[in-house]
Amino acid sequence: MTNKPKKQSSNLYPLVVLSFVAPLICLFVYATNYQITFFIFLGLALLVNIAFLWSFHRRLVLKQSQINLQKEEYFEKANLLKAELEQEWQTIESFRKKIISYSQLKDLTEKLSMSLTIAETSQALSSEASNFFGYDITVILYLFHSKTSELGISSS
Repeated sequence: MTNKPKKQSSNLYPLVVLSFVAPLICLFVYATNYQITFFIFLGLALLVNIAFLWSFHRRLVLKQSQINLQKEEYFEKANLLKAELEQEWQTIESFRKKIISYSQLKDLTEKLSMSLTIAETSQALSSEASNFFGYDITVILYLFHSKTSELGISSS
């Protein structure tokens, strides 16, 4: 889970409101006196406020675009990590299947090494074949007699 950027508690909002409200109040208070120098001062103050708001807006838009870019980077990293994790799970599953296969092969090898006769060996091969392949199958084991060149059923 990605951490959201903390909201900064901005002390500029009351300052911005006060910077607009105060000159307007002064305008209405001194509007009755019609002092031209005050109107010039008031106009300059309002122009300064507009410039301040414009720069504040630019910084705000820039900060928002940086935050959006960081958010996209975090989502991209999360997606890459998710894909890597999925690949790791597939690798683990593959190893698990190989371990099971090797264990079955080891069991078959142990049974074959304990068999003393051809009949025991063929019986062990036919009985363990279904376990080795993972589903029920019918096994018929033929042995080739080298002296007579004949095939014979050893076990089924």
